[in-house]
Amino acid sequence: MDSPAALMRVVSSISGALRSRMMVPSAMFSAGVFEAVVTLAFLVANTPEGIFSHHGKTLVVVYYGILTAGGIVGSATASASFWVARDLEGRHATGMALLCACTLTLIPVIGLLVSFFLLKK
Repeated sequence: MDSPAALMRVVSSISGALRSRMMVPSAMFSAGVFEAVVTLAFLVANTPEGIFSHHGKTLVVVYYGILTAGGIVGSATASASFWVARDLEGRHATGMALLCACTLTLIPVIGLLVSFFLLKK
């Protein structure tokens, strides 16, 4: 599965979690794993020097900060999805809060992913 199709699947699972409580653990898992995998792929890849070459080290630090935060939050969300699934009625609010945190850190990671594909063409 390519990245745009995986991204659309993650977005549809997050929107499904907003409509149904039963979808929250699966949306947490898919969003967390997607975010962790994308951030690890960006951490392993080289820094896009063309973007950061004329702006100093500050943007490089911000770039790696976004990726580190995304990896940590994505891994925590994917791990917590199993905990939320055990008692969905009692832990639904915690699951939704973690899903929102994952979505907030997923937005800059998606921006980096889109810019990577646009600059590649």
